[in-house]
Amino acid sequence: MLDLKRCRIATPAGSARVALYRMLGEVFPPDRELFASLIESGRPYATWTPYTLYDGEEILGNAALMPLQVWLGGRPVEVVGVASVATAPRYRRQGIARYLLEHCLALVDRDRLPAVLFTGQPAVYDRHGFVRIAQRYTECQLQDWPFHHRSQAQTWLDRPTAEQWKALGSIYADDYPNYDGKLLRDARYRPLHQTLFRLNPHWRIVACGTGDHWLGYARCEAEPGRLLVSEFCCDPECEEIAEALLSAIGTEAGRLGRTVVSWALPTGHFLDGRLRSHGVAQAAEGTGAGREVFMVRAAAGEPLGPLARLFWPLADKF
Repeated sequence: MLDLKRCRIATPAGSARVALYRMLGEVFPPDRELFASLIESGRPYATWTPYTLYDGEEILGNAALMPLQVWLGGRPVEVVGVASVATAPRYRRQGIARYLLEHCLALVDRDRLPAVLFTGQPAVYDRHGFVRIAQRYTECQLQDWPFHHRSQAQTWLDRPTAEQWKALGSIYADDYPNYDGKLLRDARYRPLHQTLFRLNPHWRIVACGTGDHWLGYARCEAEPGRLLVSEFCCDPECEEIAEALLSAIGTEAGRLGRTVVSWALPTGHFLDGRLRSHGVAQAAEGTGAGREVFMVRAAAGEPLGPLARLFWPLADKF
């Protein structure tokens, strides 16, 4: 049995960071392309700081922290994302993940910040003070979709250029309301957001506007049996743009042979009223979508408070 206290925790750099990325790619197959991309580019993983456990030079496991800012109660609030909690396959069931998680949470508590994460194993985190926060995912049937007009130009983006990302970012930051759960996509975080999009062939963005001037966009993700809309961003007063985006979403779902559209949008999103006014019924998303559990841990000595209602957008899932 390993004596973990005789091992060391370090944040790797250079070739040591490459070795960590390779280990994480092995443990998390869906993220293999991401870590391969980071190895190829030589860039660090946005605001992600790994805390890696070593026995000599051998990696035993890892846990990472990611400082983020999210809108909550009308103001940006600092939170820390917990990510990449992993044990090297040959060292599992020796308490390594728990040891590293406790180390990371001690750092979070030192800074008196709340922590957030997504997981498929919520029972593991219950014992560390995390609370399961129900998320709002809805769905509607495409069979009676009432949006069909194309009064505004529609541009589908599979791999946006730097200039196109800048235009989309302006809509997100300046025109789209600051709903609870909206992330501040600052200069440090933006490269991660864009890299994740680039690596997934099932994600597309449709932008609408007049000529070369975009006024809104939606992000669509093709999933088994459904089309997920994880962002719908425009000025709530731009009814024509909203309906043009809805028209594009319906067309895309039909093209893919999907009969269900899922929505991962915050409570009170302006789109709710628009769908309702057109007779589009939304129901709670079925369990077949297989969403991970979102969990929050309050800052040390603080109540959960508004965090108990925090919605975290799937477009910014870490």
